[in-house]
Amino acid sequence: MTDSPRLNRIRTLTNAPIREALIDLRCELPEGQDAELLAEFEAAHESIADEFPNKESNFAANVSAELKKGTDPAIAATATTTLRGYHFRNSEGDKIVQFRLDGFTFNKLRPYTTWAELRAEAETLWTQYASLLPEVQVTRLGVRYINEIWVPLGVGFETIFVEPLRRSLGFEKGQVRESLERLQVSSQDALERTIVTRLAREEKAGFAVILDIDAFAVAPDGAFKSGDVWERIDELRDLKNKIFFSSLTANGIERYE
Repeated sequence: MTDSPRLNRIRTLTNAPIREALIDLRCELPEGQDAELLAEFEAAHESIADEFPNKESNFAANVSAELKKGTDPAIAATATTTLRGYHFRNSEGDKIVQFRLDGFTFNKLRPYTTWAELRAEAETLWTQYASLLPEVQVTRLGVRYINEIWVPLGVGFETIFVEPLRRSLGFEKGQVRESLERLQVSSQDALERTIVTRLAREEKAGFAVILDIDAFAVAPDGAFKSGDVWERIDELRDLKNKIFFSSLTANGIERYE
C-alpha cells in the first residue's frame, strides 16, 4: 500500500453529509474461467469473514422479448439470472466489499469517517481480490459520493446551493415542490467523466436534497498500469471534492464544518 501526498492537503469537513461513498475498479478477467473465478471469490470470504461475515450472491438479470405471430399477436418475455459474484457485508451493515466477474467495489455507508480510511481499506481488499486472478486488466476507475443535505423550512435554497435552477426560470420561493438536475461532463479526450445529479424533494419540514457525484476514468490504452491505479483514484477524489465545494455556498459549507 502506498501513501498519497494528497491525503494531507485535501479539504475535509467534520460533519460531511455523506450517505454513501464508494471506490470502484472495473476489470476484464480471463475468458472462459467464470466458474473457477466465482469459486475463488466465494472461498476468499473465509479470509475476511471476521470483519465481513455476511455473504450475498450477486446476480445479473437478462430479459428478452419475442413477438409471437398469429391472429392475436402477443409479446412473450423470458428472464434469466446469472451469478456474477458476491457481496460481503460487515455486521453493522455499513461496509460492503464486492468481488465480481466485472470488477471490485468497496462501499462505505454512514457513518463516514475519512478518505484516508476509506482508501486504505479499499486498497487492502483490492489487493486480496487481485491476488485471486491469474491476470487482471483494470479498464475503468470510479469514485462516487452520495450526499444527503437538509434544507429546513424558512432557509432559502440559494443560501445553501449555488445557482438554483428555479431562479433562472423565474420561480418564486415556495413554488417548487421537487426538482431533478443531471449534468454529465468530460475531459477533452472524453476519458475522464463526471455525472452530477441533484434531486430535491419537499418534505414536511423542508427539502431533502441528494447530491450524487460520480467521477470516473476510462483507461486510455485499454488498461491502466498497475502503478497508476491508486494515483488516478486520488485524482478522481480531488475532482469530486472540487465539484462538491463548488456546488455549495460558503453558508452551506459552514453547516458541516
